[in-house]
Amino acid sequence: MRNILYVAVVGLVFGIACQPTPKQSTQDDTTTSNPSSSVQDTIIPTHPSISQEVMDMLWDKCTSIDYIFYSLPYSISTSSNAESRPLLRHISNTPAQVLPNCPAIATIMYIGNGEKLLQASLHLSASPCSYVVFYENDKPKYANYLTPEGMGYMKQLFNSVQIQNQ
Repeated sequence: MRNILYVAVVGLVFGIACQPTPKQSTQDDTTTSNPSSSVQDTIIPTHPSISQEVMDMLWDKCTSIDYIFYSLPYSISTSSNAESRPLLRHISNTPAQVLPNCPAIATIMYIGNGEKLLQASLHLSASPCSYVVFYENDKPKYANYLTPEGMGYMKQLFNSVQIQNQ
């Protein structure tokens, strides 16, 4: 069962990786990166957006990303820089408002050649609860929404797991 899930996740990652998309832009495109344009005017970010410098470091050095889900019977892992880059594209430029009613569902570890580069938590439920909080010294440092593609990827992933478990 776990091998089937791993093959499905790797297939999804490679499918996304084969699509030509440019490296994350430094410009903020709120029309495509904000998960809900109806709440955009009411959102007050609680942390700044992850810097382009940090994203560039992850782009260049991240050789593995591990999603460790708290209440699900699986995890997601990449095993190369090429597999990790599509998941990095799921992070929007838009800073997120961290809300107390949006609990984290997973820990994300960004690893470069065996060393932890960055740690984050994934918050995923109804919009506006679709964001990543990045930590430095075990304290929240940055918070960014997921892109629409990132939300779609996670939804597709959860749906494929539910189908396999039936």
